[in-house]
Amino acid sequence: MIRNGVPERHRSEIFQSVVFRLAKAGLSIDAIEAMLSEFPNGIAQKYADRLRVEIERSYSKWEHSRRNDERDDFDADHNSET
Repeated sequence: MIRNGVPERHRSEIFQSVVFRLAKAGLSIDAIEAMLSEFPNGIAQKYADRLRVEIERSYSKWEHSRRNDERDDFDADHNSET
């Protein structure tokens, strides 16, 4: 996906999924940008003129999702103790 891309109708969804997976693996925004920039005809092709902005947007969504998951885990643990 990163190297070869995906069909146009799936690019946005798959791009976000790729950013989420790379972020979850511990890569920073800079590292994700460097990796995706290596393959200009891959998944990042749609965002060539604004790649950094789109990575930051998707990364922010990932961070928000992660915080919500952590909060849900905390709530579940807390509720099971009462």
